[in-house]
Amino acid sequence: MSLKGKIGPEEKIQAVKDYLEMRKGSTQIREELGIRLSTFQAWLRKYQTEGAAGLHPKKGFTRYPSSLKLEAVEEYLGGGGSLDAMCRKYKISSHAVLQQWIMLYHKGHRDFKTRGAREESGMAEKRKLSYEERLQAVLYCIGQQLNYRQTSEQYKITYQQIYSWVKKYQEQGEAGLLDRRGRSRPVSGYSAEEKAAAKLRQLEAENRRLQMENDFLKKLRELERGR
Repeated sequence: MSLKGKIGPEEKIQAVKDYLEMRKGSTQIREELGIRLSTFQAWLRKYQTEGAAGLHPKKGFTRYPSSLKLEAVEEYLGGGGSLDAMCRKYKISSHAVLQQWIMLYHKGHRDFKTRGAREESGMAEKRKLSYEERLQAVLYCIGQQLNYRQTSEQYKITYQQIYSWVKKYQEQGEAGLLDRRGRSRPVSGYSAEEKAAAKLRQLEAENRRLQMENDFLKKLRELERGR
């Protein structure tokens, strides 16, 4: 939202044109209009995907097919691009909309469950993993930029299982993956070599995740400086 009051569609269109035609940089435009970088990015995205009409008010809500939602979310989680790139590609109205889909995807919302996925999930529920296998699956998932769907397919487990394990691992570390019914070997029972190997895998996965974040921030800084 602008700090200087409501901005009309014509003013938005002019700001976008000034930027695209290199008459002004994004910093100058945002300071003049009192808007955030994310707001200006949204204007650019709408203009480039829908033209000037995208910056005019719309009546009602835009409806998206479930297949598009699923494809956009899985491509994003699979490292296919940033939020901005996915919104441009699939003509999604805002980052907030895509982020809402991602949250629903994690919760197993019906819009993100095809018949095949439900059948596969039902079969996977019967498979139990040892502590070592759970740790391996979690580290694999982190290394794949938290692609839960890909990990569930790789290890033949449910989406909910791997999502829960990753969350526990992030909150409690390796101890969060222990079988609370006492059937798994405790972390203290592992040799120094096994613990060192697990830590190394964790660091490698974390480094890959941080590299992805750094690349994304670099792109944002480039946009901030102007093309």
